[in-house]
Parts: sequence; structure tokens; C-alpha cells
Amino acid sequence: YCNRGNALRLQGRPEQALESYDRAVALDPALADAFYNRGGVLEEMQLWDDAVASYENAIALRPIFPQALNNLGNSLFNLARYEEALDKFNRALALAPPNADVLTNRGNVLREMRQFTAALSDHNAALALNPSNVECFNNRGSVFREIGRLDEALADYHHALALNPDHIGARANLALTE
Repeated sequence: YCNRGNALRLQGRPEQALESYDRAVALDPALADAFYNRGGVLEEMQLWDDAVASYENAIALRPIFPQALNNLGNSLFNLARYEEALDKFNRALALAPPNADVLTNRGNVLREMRQFTAALSDHNAALALNPSNVECFNNRGSVFREIGRLDEALADYHHALALNPDHIGARANLALTE
């Protein structure tokens, strides 16, 4: 049922995917991957509280699961539970080698917590690992904008758009900054 859920998710059928993951965990309540994948579908459906519960189940079953910690952090971020999200990103980074996505996500939380120096540090580290990370350029640009470093913000938005001309967030941020 877990593989069926994955196939349905790829087909853009989240409700049916969720039913398959639910069936998988009903048959095997110790299946961490089913809870993890279930959380991903719930995130896509923007059912953040339910996603949090699924990721927490996955982590309870597999405590060394940095991907689940990262995604749990994202769901908590979307619920504006920033301290908890920061904890999850810190735990994910402690369990695995530095990861550009986790560093970017932690940078976003730090920006929301108004810890701009730490946010910039994480975005810089993420870009050192993945210099084509469009989201990170856009997000670092937002930090620069918030601290009044507008030239650097504009440069990051332009860089993001050079990598992906259709990036809506970078276009919007560029318009706000110009």
C-alpha cells in the first residue's frame, strides 16, 4: 500500500494516496516510511497539524530520520511554531552531513525569529553546498531586504531569476525592493 500511495501521489491524486498510506499503517503500524510519506501528502494538502502528527509518528518509529525532521520543521514553520521548527532543523543537521535544504529552511526560521545574522550564515552555507539553489537566493535576498542591504537583496533576486526566470517569489520580492 505504501508503494501504491507513492504512485498515486505522483499522479496528483493526494486523497487516494492518503488512503493507501492509511491502509499501510493500519496493516503495519511500525512502518515509518508510510507515516513519512503520509506527512508529505498532508503537507501538499496544507493540512499542517495532521502532517506534524504523521512526521512525529515516523520519527518515533525511526529516531534517526533527518528527512522527517526537516519536513516536520517545515510543517511547524507553516504553523508559525518557530522555536519548535528550529529545534527540528537543528536535530536534522546534527544527524546528517550539512544539507542545503535544511540550512535554507533553518535560515527561513531564523529570519522569522529576527535572527538575521544567523539566517544569513545558514543561507550562505546552503549556497556554498548548492550554488544553484533558487529558493535560497530568494530567501537570502529577503533577509538582506529586511536589514536594509537593498543592493545585495536585488542582486540575490536577480540571481534567482537568472536561474529560474519563472520564480514567482523572486519576481514579487524584486518588485517590492526596486
